Amino acid sequence: MIALFLASTPVAAQTVPVPQPNPKSQEAAQVKEETGEEERQPQQQPDTRIYQAACPAVLDGTVIARLLPPLVQDQCGERSPLEVREIAGIKLTAKAVLNCRMATETAHWIGDLNRAAEEVLATKVSSIATSTSFLCRRRNNAPDGKISEHGFANALDIIGFNFEDGSRVTLIDDWPQPAVPTEGEDIPATDRTPEYRFLRTVRDKACERFTTVLGPEANALHADHFHFDLGCHGKTCTYKICE
Repeated sequence: MIALFLASTPVAAQTVPVPQPNPKSQEAAQVKEETGEEERQPQQQPDTRIYQAACPAVLDGTVIARLLPPLVQDQCGERSPLEVREIAGIKLTAKAVLNCRMATETAHWIGDLNRAAEEVLATKVSSIATSTSFLCRRRNNAPDGKISEHGFANALDIIGFNFEDGSRVTLIDDWPQPAVPTEGEDIPATDRTPEYRFLRTVRDKACERFTTVLGPEANALHADHFHFDLGCHGKTCTYKICE
């Protein structure tokens, strides 16, 4: 028997790479060693985006307005205020800052306003003489008490109306004085002018639309204007004030 012996050739040893330390980890360890504190992590930036709601009455053209930045003033404010210059085709003599709900309800009331102008005065409304809209103050300008709905862009004051025939009706000129008759009496028939009947009609129609309607019969503070708002009255917000 012949025995064969094979000489084994040694295999070269493979070199395994040694992991190198992470420079950032070394830096962090050094910071911790020197200061006793962990490396500070970058702070997350706050979300500075502004979230506002679109108003359907503006989108469909019923209300002509531009969206303003949120209003924040003391206890007053509104997230999505509108600077309104025209409602239901009727221009406002002064731009009004209102919330969407108030602007939309005013548009509904303007339909009543136009009908009253045609039926009582045989003309059409060309513009509404507007006064206060957004204003951060307390009710009746009192030093304390509840914030007025003006402070939430939820109210509008109106001092008069202009018509296509060039005429004008204002509360200070066309609502008989004294504004509040003696108890048990009514405005004398001789004072029931077409202008007064128009104002009474639009006031009564407003009482069907808004939760608060104040005019010359409310108090001396409202002798020259109507105040309309959509404030909440009562536990269920269904109670209305019409004066």
